[in-house]
Amino acid sequence: MNNMYMNEDLQKRIEYLRKKMMQIAENKGLTDTESVKVSQELDILLNHYEKMKEQANNKNM
Repeated sequence: MNNMYMNEDLQKRIEYLRKKMMQIAENKGLTDTESVKVSQELDILLNHYEKMKEQANNKNM
């Protein structure tokens, strides 16, 4: 799969999880297990996204 499409899919998933986490946090609070679970998944994806950006920047140098 093309990196550009993977990047777009990853960005869409990150945005979806951000919205979902905010909704859950509003309804159940930040410390609710569901909020924590979504937050952890979001952290993983954000870390992966940052690594992809670093790799792309290193290739362009």
